[in-house]
Amino acid sequence: MYELEKSNKDENESYLLAQIYYKLGWKWEYKKFVKTHISSNKLNYLNQWKWRHLLNKVEDLFKLGHYELVEFRDLRTAEKRNVAPPLLRSDFIFNEEVNFIIISIKPNFNDVLLLNKKVLNDEVEFSAEKESSITNFIENTNSHFSWTNNFYKELINYYNDNYQQILSSIGRLDYGKADDEWYNGLRVDSAGFHYNKDERLEGFYTIYDYYNKNSGFHIDTLDNSIVELYYNTDL
Repeated sequence: MYELEKSNKDENESYLLAQIYYKLGWKWEYKKFVKTHISSNKLNYLNQWKWRHLLNKVEDLFKLGHYELVEFRDLRTAEKRNVAPPLLRSDFIFNEEVNFIIISIKPNFNDVLLLNKKVLNDEVEFSAEKESSITNFIENTNSHFSWTNNFYKELINYYNDNYQQILSSIGRLDYGKADDEWYNGLRVDSAGFHYNKDERLEGFYTIYDYYNKNSGFHIDTLDNSIVELYYNTDL
């Protein structure tokens, strides 16, 4: 699979890679790959039908609860510490609304890196107070992103120091307390940020815990600090 991902793929090899993503339960990778292939290739009628069929199948994965979806992952890649380029003003789209500035990352920017995990741009959202300094917003955002990509020890310690309280939010955690392997198994599903009137960045993360049956939890952050971590039984 890794060789296929890196190679210049023909139509059959691309189709094979999409099927591999589906069988592994990698719904986000599957969805992005199929949509990108459809939009960036001139497909004949038959191939269009085949790829549209693949796109329809992704909805089957999204309908499954996280306890039902069997996701096979190679966590060796999660051990590698990645370095993300800083975001520039030109990487953002700013839309001024009545009360806030709604901010998104341009589609052509590489996947965002949070907690050393790749996150689709579509799953990262921002808002800011209307009088906010955009320069300060970008500086704070880059500082926060850099912090999350290097705070795995801090997160593990926070989790273990608050373990009983965290456990009470879900009732059962088969893996027990956190360690490096637990951290490597995390997947960031989405993140939302608000740059408030005090020019501080509030964050809200939704994360899935591979070693605890893909249970979902949230992390609330403020600038470069963890405010709260709690599991959500509805995820």
